[in-house]
Amino acid sequence: MPVVENFWNKVDKGTGCWLWTGTCPKPGYGVLMTGPRAQRIKHFAHRYSWELHFGPIPEGMYICHHCDNRRCVRPSHLFLGTPRDNVRDAMDKGRFRSPPKPPSGGWAVSAVARARQTAEASTRYRLVTPSGEIVSGTNLREFCRQNGISHHGAMYQVRSGKRRSHRGYKLAQ
Repeated sequence: MPVVENFWNKVDKGTGCWLWTGTCPKPGYGVLMTGPRAQRIKHFAHRYSWELHFGPIPEGMYICHHCDNRRCVRPSHLFLGTPRDNVRDAMDKGRFRSPPKPPSGGWAVSAVARARQTAEASTRYRLVTPSGEIVSGTNLREFCRQNGISHHGAMYQVRSGKRRSHRGYKLAQ
């Protein structure tokens, strides 16, 4: 089926927004997949609609919604904007959450130190090797490379406790 036909088969043209009825992953934007199965390319439906009606999107530009409906693909509800325009639009409509403001005296040194310790602790590992030896360090990817472990992602799961073991390596108690 041609891509354009596939696109229109997944659009519900109502009186207001034209809603995407296809896949809408977690952020809520519609997604259109194109290409053969082995080489699928993901397109956001609202961006595809813009390109279909107005042509290519300049590099670094966003396609924003006047209607604030992430599933909407109606060209008259879309506008081209910079990242700054997108944030300004969100702020004007009360949809922008700003980061927390520091306390009147600034962030406490202990809070900063605690954040550093937490970040440092999250990068450390302590494992039991298949031979029973305990190894520890801070660069798990480098450890995997040195020990011929190609799936370092599995080792990260061992470190975080999401996986019991990988190739005989276990989390040390």
